[in-house]
Amino acid sequence: EHVERRFTFEVPPGGEVGGEGVELGRVELSLLGWEKVGGDIVWRGARLLAGELARSAAALREGPRVLELGAGSGLLGALAASFGAHAVVTDGDDAEVPTLEANAARFRGQGTLAASLLEWGADAAADAAAD
Repeated sequence: EHVERRFTFEVPPGGEVGGEGVELGRVELSLLGWEKVGGDIVWRGARLLAGELARSAAALREGPRVLELGAGSGLLGALAASFGAHAVVTDGDDAEVPTLEANAARFRGQGTLAASLLEWGADAAADAAAD
């Protein structure tokens, strides 16, 4: 069953950005996802990487393009988009894509967030990288 979780990340001085869900050096995201062992909807590694991404918020203000592979709930792509990136969150599992699409539809931030099915190594991956 899908559950909703709220994530909060601190943005260091010089990394502050504006937008809905962003205030005083803090970013808050609300995402849907499958509950994993331990009650979370993201893997621990994604949380750790998200903390590093928040420390690099200033680099994402210019609107770079971001592609998240195996996104699950799309935490990293949504975080990058909240700072200004144009992110596409993808997963090769058909069952995960509706959740990614729901999270993308709910997203409000500086950048953009889109979702798509993308099987790693498939011709579609090469096509997506070429766009």
